[in-house]
Amino acid sequence: MEGIKGWVITICAVVLLTTIITILVPNGRTSFVIKGVFSLLTTLIIISPICHVVNNGFSFNDFTLENPIEIQYDFVDYIGTKRAEEYKNGCEKILVELGVTKAEIEINYLIDENYNFSIKNAIVNLKSAVINSNSAHIDIIKDVKKSLSRYLSITESEVDVYE
Repeated sequence: MEGIKGWVITICAVVLLTTIITILVPNGRTSFVIKGVFSLLTTLIIISPICHVVNNGFSFNDFTLENPIEIQYDFVDYIGTKRAEEYKNGCEKILVELGVTKAEIEINYLIDENYNFSIKNAIVNLKSAVINSNSAHIDIIKDVKKSLSRYLSITESEVDVYE
């Protein structure tokens, strides 16, 4: 950042010096030569960073801020919690379609080192649930596991159902 700041200050100083000399030198052949020299000097100063990049290689460190980027872990956790809540709401809708209401659902998730969200498992508690099914021989646990595992993209063994 200091390099860019110094480069801009140098350009401003040369332009200011060129303006002052242009005012002081009388018109004529000498003025034309002096203006040409200062124009060439200004152009060389403006393109000098390009020569630096070509000769020394390009590095983003020359242009980055002094403070590194920091991960806001609280925000990552907040987003993970919100995604788990959305999955929980989707599971509740699926259970309503299966004829199960008032079930307690818990979605356990992981956020890896690359900040990718993945569902670890789902826990469904049917103890206080109301099952409204028209089918006489329904295996509700099997249907819940199958439907929720498909929705959550996890295996049926990762869906725990308690009665």
